Amino acid sequence: VMKQTTIAILMLGLVWGTPASSHARDEGRELFRTKCGQCHAPNQDHAVVNPVDKASIQWNRFFLRNKHRHFQDLRSLISEKDLVLIADYLKKHASDSDYPEVAGEL
Repeated sequence: VMKQTTIAILMLGLVWGTPASSHARDEGRELFRTKCGQCHAPNQDHAVVNPVDKASIQWNRFFLRNKHRHFQDLRSLISEKDLVLIADYLKKHASDSDYPEVAGEL
């Protein structure tokens, strides 16, 4: 049920493109930095990841497939709620967005 809820929320965000509040945006950015940045930041073991690395549809597909190279299920690392906020942040600042963003330049 939780997986279906997450997928539904991600799809609605993609289809409607509803703007997130600045609080949700900041929370998504901070979650991305802390949760994903543990491994995907400069001087870490894995490649640096930024919102502009993919187009919004690619980020959406990444979260819908729920695949991660080293951990098959992202939910084992990050809560459903946090994943939704991170996905929203990444899509809103993807390479094809109106506000592309590189996490290191925040």
